[in-house]
Amino acid sequence: MKVYCATNIGCVRTLNEDSYYMPVDGQKFMAVADGMGGHRAGEIASRMAVRIFSEILQQEKAPSPERLRYAFNKANRDVYLESERDSAKRGMGTTMTGLWFGESDVLLGHVGDSRAYHVGKSGIRQVTKDHSLVQMMVDRGELELVGKRYRLPGNTP
Repeated sequence: MKVYCATNIGCVRTLNEDSYYMPVDGQKFMAVADGMGGHRAGEIASRMAVRIFSEILQQEKAPSPERLRYAFNKANRDVYLESERDSAKRGMGTTMTGLWFGESDVLLGHVGDSRAYHVGKSGIRQVTKDHSLVQMMVDRGELELVGKRYRLPGNTP
């Protein structure tokens, strides 16, 4: 498996709140996180989440759903506790997507809208579903995706 990661600040923000962990020395896990823009300390939240996730999985020999879940829950709890402890970080949060791959399988953890894609011979396929208001509206039939834009159902472009 080949793993790639890219980050881009985009056109709106002045601060890049992205963090990621790439495998080193034969490790078989990775993570990407994006601090919640518009909230305080998103860059700190994303760095914390990725650091905690990677520290936990570095101690493991083989992938397991329970340990992946634990890594996500621990990162979430610690980010939350830090936001409660320090008023300058109150409300901070982050998305996170993490992969842990074994010899024949891949475990994927995901929260928010940092997407994971599978790139293969048959093309590029999104393998995560956003946890967002827009996605909830699409799921309920209140919005539809047409090309690269969302619109109300029944409206013509």
